Amino acid sequence: DQYQNKGLGSKLINNIIEIGKDKDLKKIYASVLKDNSAMKYVAKRLGFVVEEGPELDDLVYYIGGKQ
Repeated sequence: DQYQNKGLGSKLINNIIEIGKDKDLKKIYASVLKDNSAMKYVAKRLGFVVEEGPELDDLVYYIGGKQ
């Protein structure tokens, strides 16, 4: 659609990371469909780790580094 490839996903994820830091969270999780390669690419570029699952993949962001 017309909103794809505009950087909106990166901006939203960065805002979520900042909120997580403000709330003193240790991790941020997201689950995505296995074939959502665009979202996984953006998440990895922003520091998320992809943990593969049987049906969904989990994206994990460790605030302050992996523990």
